[in-house]
Amino acid sequence: MNIRRLAIVLVFFCVASRGECQPVDAKKLCELIRLPKGSMTLGFGINSRRGFVLSGESVDHSAEIAALEKALCGDAMDAERYYRLSELYDQTEKRRQADAKAAVLFRKQLQEDPHNGRLAMRLGRCLPVENSAEIEMLLRRAVKLAPNDGECWVELGDFLWNKSFETFVGPGMKGAPQMDAFMSIIATGKVPPERLRASRKIAKEAHACMDRAVTIAPRRSRFYLTRATASSFDTMLDSIFDESGQVATIDGLDVMARVFGKLSAAKVFADLQKAAELEPTSPRAQAIAGCAQMLSVLGTEFV
Repeated sequence: MNIRRLAIVLVFFCVASRGECQPVDAKKLCELIRLPKGSMTLGFGINSRRGFVLSGESVDHSAEIAALEKALCGDAMDAERYYRLSELYDQTEKRRQADAKAAVLFRKQLQEDPHNGRLAMRLGRCLPVENSAEIEMLLRRAVKLAPNDGECWVELGDFLWNKSFETFVGPGMKGAPQMDAFMSIIATGKVPPERLRASRKIAKEAHACMDRAVTIAPRRSRFYLTRATASSFDTMLDSIFDESGQVATIDGLDVMARVFGKLSAAKVFADLQKAAELEPTSPRAQAIAGCAQMLSVLGTEFV
């Protein structure tokens, strides 16, 4: 599946630049977020392959890529090698080629072993996004065949949150809008209420899939990161509706404040911090958790 991003501009900067701010003890804040004392711009986005990622993040996978490419030998394990390569390649065309080669091999293996949920999931993950109906069918088949496999649940959840977002923005939208554009769509009423409700329903299922994955494997850092991804979008959609279930009529800044508070209440930040605890050697997980700690304190002001 192609990478699709929902880049989240830190709502804190949006709110702080337009409203009154309470005095902040800078030393305590620096200690809280466990980041170097200095001036920096922090941001993170959502990536359908990796969950939350740092803006501008770049990782050198050249050694692992070289080892995998050298190991390709035409045996059954090439499916897993191509699958992993598709996750590591930076170039879109290389990812597409690796996915296509892995899909051919996984499809053959699934035909020989039709009750293997992991194979159904792997095949679904390798298919191009244009094959969304088959992808969803395979991922739903995977969780039925392997209900205790957290990987199957997290991949179904990942697919569904992308589907929810695509339902929200509607046909013709290329890429993911920035947070301001996202909120503009809400505030100006560009999204029909029925489309909002459909998107929200899919997002709820995505969140439930992530919950199931975390329950099955509570020590998997990636599962918490991906649940935070799904939960964030689910929470954003929740903020659009009032208590009666109707689409609220409020301006963009009010929506942002509500989203910000709800993210804290929904324990999105706690999931990011848990991911960092489970992966203490990962700079990415630690930095994202640092941002989350800062935002969780600020977010409580809006709950």
